[in-house]
Amino acid sequence: MKIHSFIRSNIHKPHSDNPLKLPPFSNFLYFLFVPTLIYQETYPRTAKINWNFVLLRLLECIAVIFYLSFVIDRFLNPTVQDFGSRKYTLNELILCIFENTTTGIFFLLPTFFLVLHSWQNLFGELTRFGDRLFYSDWWTCTDFSGYFRKWNIIVQSWLYLYVYKDFNDNVFKGNTTLSKLAVFLISAVVHEWVLTYMFGFFFPLLFAEFLVFGTIFNYVGAPKTAVFNVLFWYALALGMGSLVTMYGIEYYARANAPVERPNFREWVVPRFLTCDCIDVS
Repeated sequence: MKIHSFIRSNIHKPHSDNPLKLPPFSNFLYFLFVPTLIYQETYPRTAKINWNFVLLRLLECIAVIFYLSFVIDRFLNPTVQDFGSRKYTLNELILCIFENTTTGIFFLLPTFFLVLHSWQNLFGELTRFGDRLFYSDWWTCTDFSGYFRKWNIIVQSWLYLYVYKDFNDNVFKGNTTLSKLAVFLISAVVHEWVLTYMFGFFFPLLFAEFLVFGTIFNYVGAPKTAVFNVLFWYALALGMGSLVTMYGIEYYARANAPVERPNFREWVVPRFLTCDCIDVS
């Protein structure tokens, strides 16, 4: 994403008989480490590095990683680690999802804090990067439209500038609905690619939630009241509960009931559906 932004910002040069003014390599190198995906020749910068601030952010990163490991071992694994070694009933499967709604929130909030607060501020301070608006008050949202805009301003800004505007201006010619769908599709594909690379198997649940529910909820507004904020949190917890449960189930289904000769079909077809571990009777 950074490479794309750098190229897009520098590839278009109007015809001129004067020598081209190209950015120095130091600009590119600096851009690789600053917490932004939008390339500019200059950024607002602080006067000096606050090393106490850097140390605190680094300790936060380490602490959150240990905490996430504790959440997985203490709350998630006990509910799904037997999948593939014994049969689960549909009722057990549904109860696992609801039981892990709290686990999902325990996983979501520290991950947000780690990735979008501690990590970004750590590199922001080390590079003396002055623009620290990495997220907004998404926790006060009453609908997912506001959540998608505020949750991750770093990525949202890149998607708006290089995906939404490009599709809206050059492909769909002012059709904002199709341009938004393109944003959701590309975002869903990238997120699923990251998870596939991490887990080593293809299980497109996040892709489906992004593309289907994310797209639908993006067009569903809600009044800015405390009641709808509570409902938003319930929906977020249910979505996270289903994600951590189903990815955990798929992981243990492949670990506890491996196939003798893995092939492409086994890589793309969910193992929890083919290992005969769900009692539907």
